[in-house]
Amino acid sequence: AKSLDLPRRNLWVLPHDDLDKAMAEFHKAPTEAPFGYVGIAFPSAKDPTFAERHPGKSTAALIAGDVPWSVFAEWEHTKVHHRGTEYEDLKALFQERMLAELFRHYPQVKDKVVHVSSGTPLDTNFYLGKTQGESYGLQLSPAKTQAELQWLGPVPNVEGFPKGLVLAGQDLGSDGFAPAVTSAMMAAVPIEGFLHWLSVVDMLGGWRSFAKALCTEPPAVGLQTAA
Repeated sequence: AKSLDLPRRNLWVLPHDDLDKAMAEFHKAPTEAPFGYVGIAFPSAKDPTFAERHPGKSTAALIAGDVPWSVFAEWEHTKVHHRGTEYEDLKALFQERMLAELFRHYPQVKDKVVHVSSGTPLDTNFYLGKTQGESYGLQLSPAKTQAELQWLGPVPNVEGFPKGLVLAGQDLGSDGFAPAVTSAMMAAVPIEGFLHWLSVVDMLGGWRSFAKALCTEPPAVGLQTAA
């Protein structure tokens, strides 16, 4: 709802400014240590038609982790919705911790929550067809960067790769919506030719807008370290 004054930007919350250390601390004691990160977004605030279609309502989406696969691995062969009390209690523990982060940064929603649905790596396996709860694509590691430099692209430099087949998707670059969109343009270049990159100019409203975009400092990112 508009009265909640929820932002369109995403908020990333880190326990401190050393992400590697934070993740190691969380992995060592995942039920006790602060999450390595928490991402908070309000999809309803990004949709200009949401208030009209769903008056008086808002939605929030949170991700946290990275929760180690080992935390939930013992329930790997159980059925969804039938994993047992111990599993549900552990799932509820993570859910309450995530809600605490939501309420800490946006206290105006604390008494407004009417429905919460949470998922674990096992739910990711079930609904997305994964194997160990992975949901963000290929791990961004030095090996991934090396692959991008050597062979990974819209037309992979791999012997026997089918002629005429072009790849697209976020894993050509990095995680996220913007890299996924960019990958489509990358995939179009082998088809349309290198000059296809000039279509970016029209997408940004012409050469003047394009030059302005190149020279404008990026907006501040919603990133906070935990107090």
